Amino acid sequence: MSENSRHAAAPTTLLFDLDGTLLDSREAILNSHRHTFREVAGIDIDEVGYDAGELLAMRIPEAFEHFGHAELAEQGALEYDRFYREEGYKYAVVYEGARETILRLAELGVPWGVVTNKGRGRATDDLRRLVGDVVDEMICLIGAEDTAERKPHPAPILAGLRAAGIGPEGVAYVGDGPHDVEAALAAGTIAIGAAYGYYGDEALRAAGAHHVIAAPTDLLELVTTSAGTGGA
Repeated sequence: MSENSRHAAAPTTLLFDLDGTLLDSREAILNSHRHTFREVAGIDIDEVGYDAGELLAMRIPEAFEHFGHAELAEQGALEYDRFYREEGYKYAVVYEGARETILRLAELGVPWGVVTNKGRGRATDDLRRLVGDVVDEMICLIGAEDTAERKPHPAPILAGLRAAGIGPEGVAYVGDGPHDVEAALAAGTIAIGAAYGYYGDEALRAAGAHHVIAAPTDLLELVTTSAGTGGA
């Protein structure tokens, strides 16, 4: 774990990105796209070619527009949601230490929530598989349906703060991408970069992350030091 010397504040509340931060869901998402475009539009996205990073960042309607089938966006969104929740999720892998970290935060009484570009239904399913009923202790769950804007715009994080009834003071947003860091900074929260995710240490530092962690469990050192509990 390392800190940006400009800001060494430790958080008392944590908001998490989901994909690339708690879950390695890259293959789950890509396989769900493959299925959806094949079934709904008759397109093999591997044959026509795509940029994985670009596709992962798109919402389903945007992806259908990208492939020239905007008229099928609504049908595609429904099929994608169905497939991911029934089959696609099986390709997702929980990052080592993520489950233990969330459960420990709950034991310590550290408030936590999730702000993600993923749909709320799929996010809820993923989180229940990750931590079970502890998901009911979240102070907020903001998904793709909740804001027109998305990260790096601060609107999703600000929506999370409003839903939790708190301000940005002492709140950290944890994400694996530069867009997560930019959104956190714009929302006035502490920005924690997850270097084990999809984008890596260098990109997170360049974006201005206050802290960069090498594993989910690194968060416990930050919050327990802040709370004066002496460690995990």
